[in-house]
Amino acid sequence: MTILLASSASAHHELTKEMAESPRSPDSTEKAVTVTRFLRDGGTNDDDIAHNEGRGFLSDKFATIAIKSGMKIALKSNKAPRHVLEHLVNTGNLLTEKNLFLWLKYVVNYRKKMGSIWADDVYVFKTLSDFLPAEKLPALFKAMEKNPNFRELGKNLQKLM
Repeated sequence: MTILLASSASAHHELTKEMAESPRSPDSTEKAVTVTRFLRDGGTNDDDIAHNEGRGFLSDKFATIAIKSGMKIALKSNKAPRHVLEHLVNTGNLLTEKNLFLWLKYVVNYRKKMGSIWADDVYVFKTLSDFLPAEKLPALFKAMEKNPNFRELGKNLQKLM
């Protein structure tokens, strides 16, 4: 028995060069910036742009909830921040600003629980340096300065560069 699955789509090929503008906010604290998107990705020379669209609102929400829950359990188990970041990377989570801020919140809570001697600024900087390229660190520190919860930590880490 053979099962054949066929899929087809039709498009008006003359519309592939049209573009639409949609607002996108790179940071929730900044104004929205309008970006140009192709209506269809066919016929473009830069398919990376066409396929680099943020999708998956629900899966992102579930991933965030799972990360937060995992970090609560890790804090109860007194897991070192480096171990938590390693686990975050090994489970396939991207080190986005959002995920790094969740990890930094874990670091702050870990310091409150265990004392800052166990996760001092040098330790946090070294851990971040091991997982992030050096050219991405200044952008993270700048984003930390915009967040009142991480402003002081961001300034301290920036001094270590």
